[in-house]
Amino acid sequence: MSFKMKYNIVSDLLPAGTNRRPGGKIKVHFLVAHDTGNPGSTAKGNINYYRNSPSISASAHIFVDDEGIRECIPAVLGTPERAYHVIYNVTTDNKMYGANANDAAIGVELCWGKGINGTESYKRYVWTLAYLCYKFGLNPKRDIVGHDKLDPKRKIDPTNGLKHIGKTYNQLLEDVEAEYKACSGQSTSASHAASVKEGQTHKIVKGDTLWGIAKNYGTTVAKLKSLNPGVNPDALKIGSTLLITPKPTKSSPTPIQSSNSNVDPRLAEYLRHAPVRPYPGSPVKRGSRGKDVEAIQRAVKVSVDGIFGAKTEAAVKAYQSRFPFLANDGIVGYNTWNVMF
Repeated sequence: MSFKMKYNIVSDLLPAGTNRRPGGKIKVHFLVAHDTGNPGSTAKGNINYYRNSPSISASAHIFVDDEGIRECIPAVLGTPERAYHVIYNVTTDNKMYGANANDAAIGVELCWGKGINGTESYKRYVWTLAYLCYKFGLNPKRDIVGHDKLDPKRKIDPTNGLKHIGKTYNQLLEDVEAEYKACSGQSTSASHAASVKEGQTHKIVKGDTLWGIAKNYGTTVAKLKSLNPGVNPDALKIGSTLLITPKPTKSSPTPIQSSNSNVDPRLAEYLRHAPVRPYPGSPVKRGSRGKDVEAIQRAVKVSVDGIFGAKTEAAVKAYQSRFPFLANDGIVGYNTWNVMF
């Protein structure tokens, strides 16, 4: 099945080996939607500015305006390369997708403002994002994220640019999904998502990647990591089993209530009355700080200071050793967290 090529993507590549185009191949796992933040600046104008300021470490792959789509760092017209379009010390991209955006995402810039036909620019922007999803096997529902969603304290794009042409971020995602379907004839729904059940597992075979497995089951790398503490995404062990969804909870008595309880009697009373706390979304481990660490320290009966240090790690390992089904690694991942809370 092919994709309807409504528009041409023009190659307007920057010189290689500069801070604007640092080089380095990437595997594309998601897209970051940007806007230029400079009203009235065109795709060609932005790229020329990049070309004339090669020492600045900021860039994007593709610019879209009302007249065309221009690629200045290889994305679809060549082997995808790294671009510096999201600051490295922001960690939201890692939490959402398990990687830095600069190393795993294509950045697409929307041009808007005086002298630019916003309706036409938006049409091309939507089509470009839909085509990139098709090209790299991505899902618009899950694999497009706004720059402001990754870095809300510093950035307002693309929401600000969209607002100036009468669109919203949610509408953008809906329109990209509709464009994907119209141009490819395919639904973007994950093929396995509907069939995934509680406690679903996947046996790793040769060629599997954590990214591929996550997409196949309609989940994310971050969730797979939380369900499988200690998994190495770069060296998946063939024949081993990954947990895709949490195991179903049983209606039978919990370990705290059971006469065969593996819970240390000294902890049972505390745990029985402990407040339910939702899993924070990523493992809590040595070096972590904050309220979640304080809750763990209370659960394992060590001094509460909100700093996950060696004593807390040792206490967590001792706690995990009471449950045969928990990894005894001192990391409070999804399974350990839900036993505790």
